Amino acid sequence: MNKIKNNPLKTFLYLCIIAFTFASCEVNEDLCDKEHPHKSGVQFNYVWDKMPEAITARPVNTYILANRVINTMSTSFMYNVVAESGHYLGALPEGLAEEDNHDITTFRLSSGEYKFLTMSFNRTFEEKLDPSRIVTEDYIITPNPLKVNAEELKLRLGQFKAEHRTYTYDELKEYYVDSPFGEFDGSVDNNPYTSASENASEEEKEAKRAKFIRNITEPIVVDSTTICRIGNDEVTQVNFHPTTVTQNIDLYFDLKKKQTSNFQFFVSDVWCVLSGIPRSMNIGTGAVDITQTDKLIFRTKLVDPTQVPNASSEELKPKGWSSEKITDNIGRYDNQSEDIVRCYANLNIPGIVENSVYTDANKYAGPGVLQVIVKVWVYEKNVDDNNWGWRSRTIMGRINLHKNIERAQLLELYSENGDEYWRKAQNYKSVYLAIDATLTQSLITGADETPRVANWEEEQHIETEY
Repeated sequence: MNKIKNNPLKTFLYLCIIAFTFASCEVNEDLCDKEHPHKSGVQFNYVWDKMPEAITARPVNTYILANRVINTMSTSFMYNVVAESGHYLGALPEGLAEEDNHDITTFRLSSGEYKFLTMSFNRTFEEKLDPSRIVTEDYIITPNPLKVNAEELKLRLGQFKAEHRTYTYDELKEYYVDSPFGEFDGSVDNNPYTSASENASEEEKEAKRAKFIRNITEPIVVDSTTICRIGNDEVTQVNFHPTTVTQNIDLYFDLKKKQTSNFQFFVSDVWCVLSGIPRSMNIGTGAVDITQTDKLIFRTKLVDPTQVPNASSEELKPKGWSSEKITDNIGRYDNQSEDIVRCYANLNIPGIVENSVYTDANKYAGPGVLQVIVKVWVYEKNVDDNNWGWRSRTIMGRINLHKNIERAQLLELYSENGDEYWRKAQNYKSVYLAIDATLTQSLITGADETPRVANWEEEQHIETEY
C-alpha cells in the first residue's frame, strides 16, 4: 500500500478500478451479484382480451415466474387475480418476514432484464411448493425432461407439459358420492382398451391403458412476456394477456323417450364416460399426445330441448324433488319433454381423439366411445306388496362417436420446423352429438340388479353445421 501511495500513477489507476467496479453495478444491474441490494417494484395486471367470449370461467389464482436473463435468477409468486395481490413462493426478499408474506401488491425484484411467465394455479398459501410440479385443478404442469433440466425453471412455455391426474374406478366412486356408479359394481367400464401394440409387454400395455380422469371446471390459461427491463427505484407494470391452452367444448346430445299410456317415466340424472381424451399436452405449442388417452367422467345438465345450450344454461329442477324421498306426485321434471331429454356439459379438455379403425371388432372399445349412464324413475307396481309407487332404475348405453368427432374437427395436424404434431383446431367449439339413443320399456324394465347395456348408433344424417 505504501508503494501505491508513493506512486501517483498507480494510485490513480487503482482508484479508477474501484470507481469502475461500483459504476458497473449502478449502470448495468444485470452484471451484479445475485444478492446485490438493487431492488425494484413490480405489479401484475391481467387483461383477458385474448380469451374467446364463450369461455367465461377465469382462474382465481395464478402462478408467476420471473426470470432474470443475465446473471440468471428466478423468483416465483402465487397471485390472486380477484384480490390483485399475492405472496412469494420460495425464498423471501431480505427484510420481509414470513408472517408478512401475504396480500402483497408490489413485489420486489433485483433490477435487470426479465421475462415473465404465468399459468393457472390452485395451491393454497399453506401448501409447500415443489417448483417442478405446478398443480392446477386436475392437471400437473412440469418441465419437460427431454428439453430442460427438471431442477431449473426456464423461460419458455414450450418447455412445460400439463398432464391429467388419473383415478381408479374405486377412487371415482368415492369422489362422486352422488353418482350412480356404485350400482354398476365395476362394470361401468365397458370399453376397456390399450393403445399399446399387441406384441407389447404387460408392463407396456398397463402404461398405455386408458385410465379415468375428472372433468375440469376451468380452462388452463397461460401467457409469457417479451424481455422487459426492471429498473432501480421504479414500479414496473407487467401486463399479462392469458389465453386458454385447453379446448373448451359445449357438448350436448338428446335421449329419446318412448313412453306409452301404461308406461310413464322421467329421467333424473345422466352421467357420461367419454374415452379418447389426451392425457398430456405441451402448454406452449399445444401439442397433444394422441397415443395416450384416458376416459373423462362428467355429469350432464338436463336442459330445454328446443335451445342450443351453453355454459349459462340452468339445470332443470323436478317438481317436488326431495333427495331423501320420491313421492307419488312428482311425475317428471318441470319442462322435461315427453319425447326428448337434452343432456349438456361444458368440457375443458385438450381435445377428443376419434377411433382410427371403425369396425365391429372395436366398435365400442378405444378412443371416441361415449358411455351414457341414465337414472330414470318409473311409476309401477311393487311385486312384493302390490302397491304402486316410483322406483329408480339405472341403465347404460354406448355410442362410438367416430363420425361425430370427424365432423367436429376438434384436432388438427400441425407442421412447424419440420416437426408434425396434433393440437386443438380451435379454442372453443359447440358440438351437437347426433345419436340414435332411445329409452324404451324393455331396456328400462330389464334394469334390475344388473343394469342393462344398450349399444346405440350415430345418426347418419346430421343437419347441424359445426
